[in-house]
Amino acid sequence: GTTATASGFEVQLPQAPGIHKGVLGVRPEAMTETVREGPAGRPSNSVSGLEMKVEVTEILGPDQFVYGVVGDTTITARVDPQLKVEPGDRLRLNLDTRRLHLFEPETGKAIL
Repeated sequence: GTTATASGFEVQLPQAPGIHKGVLGVRPEAMTETVREGPAGRPSNSVSGLEMKVEVTEILGPDQFVYGVVGDTTITARVDPQLKVEPGDRLRLNLDTRRLHLFEPETGKAIL
């Protein structure tokens, strides 16, 4: 189908990839700590409600990277460097579904 299921969250894919198992790739910049508003104040192309347990934070100049887990899945998010977050915190994240990648697990070939 068009749903990718990971430990702790599900994502609607833009099309059916034709595989039963795959590796979902999400870049840190596709994760945000706030909902990006679309027309009429609705979230645009995002999946909200991912709750990360923060393990490590790293401020690198104008960026802050937060490393943690959602369910059993390791996630890295790039967030506002002014955001006060520490290891042990719970951070609500949103995922921009337009920026997903899907790979075949055996070959590493890009599907999406």
